Amino acid sequence: MLFRSQAKALIAISAHTGLLTKEEKKQRAHSDALWKERLCTLDSKSFLSLWYQQEVFSSLQKDPKHLASLLKKRRYNNGKELSLVLEELSPIKAPLYTPSCPTLFLYGEEDKKYKALYETFSFSKEISPGGHALIEENPQEVLKEIQHFLQKENLCKQH
Repeated sequence: MLFRSQAKALIAISAHTGLLTKEEKKQRAHSDALWKERLCTLDSKSFLSLWYQQEVFSSLQKDPKHLASLLKKRRYNNGKELSLVLEELSPIKAPLYTPSCPTLFLYGEEDKKYKALYETFSFSKEISPGGHALIEENPQEVLKEIQHFLQKENLCKQH
């Protein structure tokens, strides 16, 4: 985290906390390389179709109307630019997260991967309904939890 020493709080929504082992990093590097290649070679519609077929997005697969809306919104993304973002934000590059300020991890009830990842943290909150695309799936509940956290930590003014 670039500004960790300056942060007053951290809110992470279905975000990785870091990879523990060399094997995890090796597997993730392989996966990232495949997705990066797909971003650079496939058209947007083909890439997004594959991307949202991943297990982590299973909640979206159950809601075709919501998925179609998301695909429409994302169709103009630039694959080459996104491949650079994928490379820069990969958990391979991030240090293992250790709390240094008030923290809130939000995850959707159907996001099994991040539910398991966050279960060791006492400052995590499951949001229902929702999955990995939590901000898209349940924005009102995400906003409510963020506001509650910020108020609890005295980091915002109450209205």
